[in-house]
Amino acid sequence: MKKIYIASVLLSGILFLSVSAVFAYTNITATEAAGLIHAETSLMIVDVREEDEFCDERGHISCAVNYPYNSGQFHKRYEKLLRDAPILLICRSGNRSLQASKYLDSKGYANIYNMLGGMKAWSGETVSCDDPPCMASHLYYPHIASGGGWETEIWLINSNPAQTLSGVLTVYTDGGEAAADPVKIRLAPFARKEIIVGREFAAADRAGYAVFVSDVKSNLFSGGLKFYKEGEFRVAIPAPTDDAADMDEMYLAHIASGQDWWTGVSVLNTADASARMTVEFNTGDSVPLTLAGKEHRSFTIKALFGGSPPENLQSAVIRGADSIVGLELFGSEAASGNHYLSGILLNGNAATSLYFPHMAADGEWWTGIVAYNPSGMMEMITITPFRQDGTVLAAEAISLVLMPAERYTAAFSSLGLPPDTAWLWIRSSEPVSGFELFGTYDGTRLAGYTGVDIAGTEGVFPKLEKDGWTGIAFVNIGGDTAVIRLTAHDDGGRSIAARELRVSPNEKRMGTAEEMFSGSNIAAAAYVHYSSDQKLVAFQLNGSSDGMMLDGQPAQ
Repeated sequence: MKKIYIASVLLSGILFLSVSAVFAYTNITATEAAGLIHAETSLMIVDVREEDEFCDERGHISCAVNYPYNSGQFHKRYEKLLRDAPILLICRSGNRSLQASKYLDSKGYANIYNMLGGMKAWSGETVSCDDPPCMASHLYYPHIASGGGWETEIWLINSNPAQTLSGVLTVYTDGGEAAADPVKIRLAPFARKEIIVGREFAAADRAGYAVFVSDVKSNLFSGGLKFYKEGEFRVAIPAPTDDAADMDEMYLAHIASGQDWWTGVSVLNTADASARMTVEFNTGDSVPLTLAGKEHRSFTIKALFGGSPPENLQSAVIRGADSIVGLELFGSEAASGNHYLSGILLNGNAATSLYFPHMAADGEWWTGIVAYNPSGMMEMITITPFRQDGTVLAAEAISLVLMPAERYTAAFSSLGLPPDTAWLWIRSSEPVSGFELFGTYDGTRLAGYTGVDIAGTEGVFPKLEKDGWTGIAFVNIGGDTAVIRLTAHDDGGRSIAARELRVSPNEKRMGTAEEMFSGSNIAAAAYVHYSSDQKLVAFQLNGSSDGMMLDGQPAQ
């Protein structure tokens, strides 16, 4: 984060901002805008520059959303802006923000501020697109199944070492109506709350999704959910935050819709206004999809085509998804003889580096990888393998070309890489999306997680399995030896055990949770928190004691 400190702004200098004027928008200086940002906790900051400007070396104002004006994204997405909230519009020099202010004026918005001089005049703090997401106030649990043998478990973790987290959890019907009275939640530092929906809410069978709203914005809380059918299936995914609902596109990087597999999608419109989307497939087919405000809907890809999807259906882009969160499911058809089910969080993230931190290929397990090119340009990708000790197997690297909208899939066992390959790094000339899946050859277990934007220096493994096992792993993608501090906490936030690890550059360290805390009894622990001085890629797998169920997710 780049910081340039501004002079204090007297509150009296911005009092005029609350006074009604002839115009529905008010022109303010950059200094006055800084005061407004400080004074108005409900302020929405909208940067209407193009994405390359928003992410350039100058950066952008923290917590600003990017709705490019010239390329038309602003006109498609403005309805997401709350009509009663104050809105600050920003561009490079003030011209585009002025045009955007006039446009919002014409649409009935009446609390608009245009920053004169744009980012050229701004001397305050800025952030880059590589910095952590803006602080959030919402966690979305975008799919709940409770009834007919299915149940859903949701959790919330306060990673703040000093402050209590408080807020309200509400369960909603698919139509967006409250299905039960809200539950007030208060978590001490490092505390964790786990709720079984069917036990907590009397009308759980009506639940379609849930939302946690924090009393204050923070980037130090996280959550997730697991829905399951005992002894048969389960899926775990992280709970997306506000920033996940601010992407115009979402990628279905892989669609399995043949004879043996089905692909399902669960989507939630977080906005009050309707969301009008289009699902564009690699075959050239497109299907319109409209969700009412706060509506949740689940469907299979086959159902979008009346049960008969076109041949060679491989991937898709959901356009107009700027208020949408959701997940994608992969399951085996009953006729296949398998019993697979897994899911990943839907998002529109793409990057020039994908990390697949675990490769399993033996008589019991298989690993599959997916890389998807969402751009309109041909891309070159390189798959580089590493040993567990961090040795790069550069001579074994694989290079290939991905055409626009093309998907690459491969089983690890088919790549011809050395058997001691422990993890893969995919680099691309342009941003790509992708994920990996783990499965057992007996057709009983499947788990997966994204390979995009999963690196960080701090996070949690959110659930330690009590009736089975938990496996966790780290890959150090930094340039120096990583000093990693692990702390196992119980649900109340109490530290049960702590350990420090040193992991060399590119090295992978993995084991069960008990092995990671060798010599300590962590039976009372509910989750693990970690911090590091180097960027890590980390994930966890949870397996049931009967060998029938599996789930996986990146560290949160």
